[in-house]
This record gives sequence, C-alpha cells and structure tokens, in this order.
Amino acid sequence: MSEAGYVRGFIVTREAWYAEANPGLPEIGVGMYHPEGGGLGEFYFRWHRLGGQMAPRLEAYDDDWPVLVENFRDLLDALQGLFTGGGNVTPERLAEVLRGLGVQDLTARENPNP
Repeated sequence: MSEAGYVRGFIVTREAWYAEANPGLPEIGVGMYHPEGGGLGEFYFRWHRLGGQMAPRLEAYDDDWPVLVENFRDLLDALQGLFTGGGNVTPERLAEVLRGLGVQDLTARENPNP
C-alpha cells in the first residue's frame, strides 16, 4: 500500500455542508485520504440506540482493516482507554480524541459551489 501524499483524516458527516441530504444517526468516517480526492481506505464510527442511549459501533469493510491496523494503531489504543470506563463516547468526544492524535479534520463545512 503506497501512502505517499495521503493524510490521516476524519469527516464528521453531521457537520458537513451536505448533512441535510444525509439525515440519520451520527457518524464519523476515518481513513487515509488524498488531498486531490480518493483514499486508501476508510472506516466508520456510527452511533446506534442501545439500551436507552447512543453507542458507537466501528464498521469497516474487509479491505479497510489493513488501513485501520497499520495507520490508526494509536486510535485503537486511545479507544481502549475510553471504552474501558463504560462511559458514553459522543461524536464530539471522538472528534477531540482524533484531533489529539493529529488526525486532520477534513469535514467540508462550507459548500464549495454556493
């Protein structure tokens, strides 16, 4: 897997300019993205109702697991600490953790074609 020019990034779907066209439960996409478009792989944290509260679930296709394991080991370690306490991890808290690990917030908050 060639990673030249790719950056570790994330997108908070509900904060993107196109959020109204994509209604639903909160989600954050994380992956290796190229500034000119495209990516090497991505995975999602999607929040679902569970036991009366919202809980995140990690979702990745089979070909995205190498990106998760090879490029986001620090995220997995950080998440282990967050989830061990049994607290509710919100999308805002996960975004803070990602920023703290140096993962770039690539959320397009302004419409490029107003």
